[in-house]
Amino acid sequence: MPDLWSALHAAIDAHQPDRLDPGDHPPAAVLIPVLPRDEPHIVFTVRSQLVEHHKGEVSFPGGIWEPDDENLRRTALREAWEETGIDPNHVRVLGEVSHFVTISNFHVTPFLGLLDRAPYPFRASEVEVAEILEVPLSHLLDPANHGVRPLERDGVRYELRDYLWREHVIWGATGAILRRLLEEVGVQLGIAH
Repeated sequence: MPDLWSALHAAIDAHQPDRLDPGDHPPAAVLIPVLPRDEPHIVFTVRSQLVEHHKGEVSFPGGIWEPDDENLRRTALREAWEETGIDPNHVRVLGEVSHFVTISNFHVTPFLGLLDRAPYPFRASEVEVAEILEVPLSHLLDPANHGVRPLERDGVRYELRDYLWREHVIWGATGAILRRLLEEVGVQLGIAH
């Protein structure tokens, strides 16, 4: 496969995020952490059974904006610190990815961030995180690891892309955010996603 690092950097440089009007949706942000290995590895969390929403689902570290957060980038970094122990000083934010409104009505702003080392000394929140996943970008780009899930929302039928990693399924808002990023990387690589 061509150089995935170059493709990832070119994708985020070329990406023009869809910035949605938050309207009445509470603002939230996620960090899409990238580990600097031989190829990019995307970091996900598996939500614990102790959280209120989306128990056991795969997600990016993130959460709702709080008044002490100067901006949504700060929200993403704070939440990543709280959930995974990623020190904000160890993250170089590469850019913003297209916004997404979740089925639970949060307006999510994703940020792609490169960690300064791998392996990284993650520290998972005992309350919020059951597991931390490190998934190679090549695995996520491979159509053999994709599935399709039908969804109907407000009378409109959608087909959402799922991403499979071992016994986990990455879907929903996380899958939709990931899909947009992977489409951009695919453009840079000259492959359809």
